[in-house]
Amino acid sequence: MNFKRNLAKISAATAFALAGVATANAINSQSTVQAATTPSTVQINYVAGYGINVWTSYNNPTFTGKRLAHGTTVNVLASATDSKGKTWYKVGTDEWIPAEYTIEANTKSMNATMRINYVAGYGINVWTSYNNPTFTGKRLAHGTTVNVLASATDSKGKTWYKVGTDEWIPAEYAVDANTKQMNATMYVNYVAGYGINVWTSYNNPTFTGKRLTHGSSVTVVASATDSNGKTWYSVGANEWVPAQYLIASNPSSNTSSNTSSNTTQSATSSAAKVVSLASAQLGKAYVWGANGPSAFDCSGLVNYVYSQVGLSLGRTTYVQVNNGTTVSMNNLQPGDLLFWGSASAPYHVGIYVGNGQYIHAATPSQGVIKQSISQYFYPSVAKRVL
Repeated sequence: MNFKRNLAKISAATAFALAGVATANAINSQSTVQAATTPSTVQINYVAGYGINVWTSYNNPTFTGKRLAHGTTVNVLASATDSKGKTWYKVGTDEWIPAEYTIEANTKSMNATMRINYVAGYGINVWTSYNNPTFTGKRLAHGTTVNVLASATDSKGKTWYKVGTDEWIPAEYAVDANTKQMNATMYVNYVAGYGINVWTSYNNPTFTGKRLTHGSSVTVVASATDSNGKTWYSVGANEWVPAQYLIASNPSSNTSSNTSSNTTQSATSSAAKVVSLASAQLGKAYVWGANGPSAFDCSGLVNYVYSQVGLSLGRTTYVQVNNGTTVSMNNLQPGDLLFWGSASAPYHVGIYVGNGQYIHAATPSQGVIKQSISQYFYPSVAKRVL
C-alpha cells in the first residue's frame, strides 16, 4: 500500500512538472509575439480574384486549407517574426498569414512602379509607418525604382507610399517610373485673375480641389504623356497639370515697364553672381563663427557671398532677417534668403539657388552643401534682398 501511495505521489509530481514545462514552453513560444507594434485591422493585398493561404503557425507552417481573398479585411491579434526574419500576423486560433500580403485597412491598395526623385548622389529615409514614423535604418537612393503596394494619408494630410513590410516613404519624393524626370521652375500661363486645376494623375485624372493661379511659379519634377498623346507636368505628390499651361518665364513680367525691366535684369545679374559665388563654396568646412573664405558658419557664408556683390546684410541671422522684403515660399527666386526658426530671431539661414534647392553651411559634419527644400526642414520665412 505504501508503495502504491508513493507511486501515486511521484506520478502526480511528474504530471505537475510536465505541466510546468508545457506552460514554460508556451510562454517562451509566445515571447516572439509583438502585439504592441501590430496594426489592429489589415486588408489582404494580393491579386484581384485570388487569395492567400492561411497557415497553422509562423515557424514550420502547415496549410490550414483556408484562404483569404484579395481585399478581405481581417483583425490582427498578434505579430511574430520567423527564423528567416519574415513578419507574420495572427488572424485566428492557429491561423497565421505573411504580413507582406497585407496593408493597413485605412490605406489604399496600389500596384505601381515609382522612381525616387530627390537629389543626385543622395537618398531618402525609409520609415516604419506613415503615422508616428520611426527610421528603419534603410535609405533609397535618388533614381532607385520601387514597387508601391499602397498609399495612405497621415494625420497632417501628407501622402505616403508603402514599399515593403513596415516600410513607408513620403510620396513627394517619388514619381511614376514611366515619367521623365525633371527639376525646373515654371510659371502658370492662363488668364489673368484665373487659374488652372491640379489633377491626381496624368491618366484618368481626378480634380484634387487645388488650383494654381495665373503667374504663380511651380517646381516641375517630372513629365509624362497620357494615352491621348497630351503632355503633363508633375508639380507635387499626386499633383499633375497640363504642360500647355506652363511656361519657362513669368507671364506677368511681359507687362513691365522698361524701368522695371532694367531693374529685373540688374537683379537677375546679381542673383546669377550670388548663385555662382555660393556654389564655389560647396565642400568647404563648417566652423562656428567663421567668415570665410576657407570655412563658414551659416550667417558667415551669407555675409561673405553677398558682400561680393556690394551688399552688407550683417553678420548674424538676427540682423540678416531684417533686410529686404518677405516673399512667399511659392514665389522664390535665386538669390533669396531662407531662414529657419523664429521669423524675427531665426537660428539658421541659407541661399536659395533655384529649382527648389538652397546652399548653406549646414553642420560641422556636413560643411557647405546644396540641399532641396524639404517638409522635414522647411524654412519659416524667405527674404528678397536683390
